[in-house]
Amino acid sequence: MNPQDLNEASHSEESPILTENVCRGMWTRPIRGQNRTVQKAGLEMEMFAYDAKTWAPLGTEGSAFAPSVLLERIHRLSPGSHLKIDEETAVLVGVALENGGNFSLEPGGQVEYSSSPKGTLQELGDDVTLGLQLLEEAADGQVLFASHGTNPVGYKDFPLVVPKSRYQIMTRYFNSEPGGRGVHMMRQTATVQPNLDVSGDDATWSDAVSLCYVLTPFARHIFSNSAFFHNSKVESFSERQMIWTKMDSTRSGIPTGLVGEKDVVCPYIRWALQANVFLVEGLPIAEQPLFGELKFANWLKSGYKGVFPRLKDWETHLATLFPELRLRSFLEIRSTDAQDFSHTFAPAAFWSGLLQNEKARIRVWDFLLGLSKSKVHFEIEKEHLSADLSKESRHFNELIQLPIAHPLFRDQEIHRVLFRIAADSLKEQGQDEVGVRALSAFQHDRERQIQLQNVTDGKTFLQRIAVKNPSQAFVSNIQSKSARKWKS
Repeated sequence: MNPQDLNEASHSEESPILTENVCRGMWTRPIRGQNRTVQKAGLEMEMFAYDAKTWAPLGTEGSAFAPSVLLERIHRLSPGSHLKIDEETAVLVGVALENGGNFSLEPGGQVEYSSSPKGTLQELGDDVTLGLQLLEEAADGQVLFASHGTNPVGYKDFPLVVPKSRYQIMTRYFNSEPGGRGVHMMRQTATVQPNLDVSGDDATWSDAVSLCYVLTPFARHIFSNSAFFHNSKVESFSERQMIWTKMDSTRSGIPTGLVGEKDVVCPYIRWALQANVFLVEGLPIAEQPLFGELKFANWLKSGYKGVFPRLKDWETHLATLFPELRLRSFLEIRSTDAQDFSHTFAPAAFWSGLLQNEKARIRVWDFLLGLSKSKVHFEIEKEHLSADLSKESRHFNELIQLPIAHPLFRDQEIHRVLFRIAADSLKEQGQDEVGVRALSAFQHDRERQIQLQNVTDGKTFLQRIAVKNPSQAFVSNIQSKSARKWKS
């Protein structure tokens, strides 16, 4: 089989969807971990940007300029950088920096900074700090930035501020899902995403992936930071998380039955094959598939409007899936609300400590096993699980299917144990003191939460959290001279 051409495979009598070939070569290459000698970490952070005079989101009525102006200014300030232009629409969508970092724009005008991968958390913190300083210089005091899981003041019919071709296709697709909130997700949410290498063989990769998925329901609550939406205080623990539970379940959430598999790549691929497709290369926007019309497995088998997928379409499909953990050659952890700038580094430290150290993973598994055996009694449909899964793995698969707001996931004692293990792990590795500081500061920060308890409207909340200099807040908890004592 030619690994460069899925099209040929789709016309054969035995499609690779229906054979063991689904777990080989071309299918697995984009999502299987690589055995690197140095475990690197990266960070993607999204933020909302507002006109400093009018408080209007950049690119909407009342703002002085569009967010693309920030990209142009960054480009002028950065020798060796280059602009990224959407070929179909000529819309400016990003700027790549010479050092490997990247600024881009999300559909609602959210500004995203993606660091280059770094070998230590200290190096990562320095990279993000420099990126934020560059953004501030480009903003020149005319823009206020807010880091929150949802746009506190965004209105219901919030526009598509960045109308690049793919965003137009996504808008049409999500609007076709009855009751879905995909458009809210695109235009009015923000995340912070740690990206982590995990060194070792395929078994090590599968172990880290499984553990990340099992910890995700807890992390959703630990890092919940979406208290305001549409100018009102929300009732849910995280409005961003609620939005994500109500958009195309075939491509989001936690893939069923994956935890505990010896090779998680195979079940992840099977899950991806059953996910809806919204982008068929070469078709105009009006002819793209709508919600529920096309799964990748059916596209591979029968084509769509005369078009059969090639390898690049499989890779594009994988990149348009939105699970809580997206598999690439590294772990792209997507479950975290955007944090206050002063705590944006904490999720990277948390996940690095828990996933990149084998001893820490063993310690967490032991803790969770005792926890789940004592507190979880919940049966799932057994056909979703392979027959050779251990009793413990079946228990963990049951755990992650508990309701998103289950009291177990909100348990502060459990959160404290996880933070302790993460901090011990970072200390054991003899590096990344900034990570320990970030974790300690996050756990001890109660003052800001108390100050915001009596705020009831999004505008007042935004005025409390928005800043012109996010880099100063970002470094506030990672450059202190000594870490605070841990809360017992």
